[in-house]
Amino acid sequence: MLLSIKSWLFETPSKDCMASYAKSGDNRYLEQLIALYSNDLYHYLVTQSNTHLAYDVSQQTWLKVIEKRHLYQAQTTPKAWLFKLARNTLIDEYRKQQRFVELDENT
Repeated sequence: MLLSIKSWLFETPSKDCMASYAKSGDNRYLEQLIALYSNDLYHYLVTQSNTHLAYDVSQQTWLKVIEKRHLYQAQTTPKAWLFKLARNTLIDEYRKQQRFVELDENT
């Protein structure tokens, strides 16, 4: 709630933050991105999985943002790019869990 009011009072240029982070890699921009999108990202992942998996995948997603920041294109919205990374990470995690279940059943 406080974050909503804060973003309403003080316009935050989220697109500029992501573009600036993609160019420079400065952690100051990453902190702004996390402040802006971490709650939305977590709630999106909770709707697709359980709370523990959502927490793990959200952490993995932020690590992928750090690793793949050079792949961000300025014409896309940062939230869409972030959620796409999260969705793909969640799918990979489900595939990994399915593989482990199959290995356990065969032994």
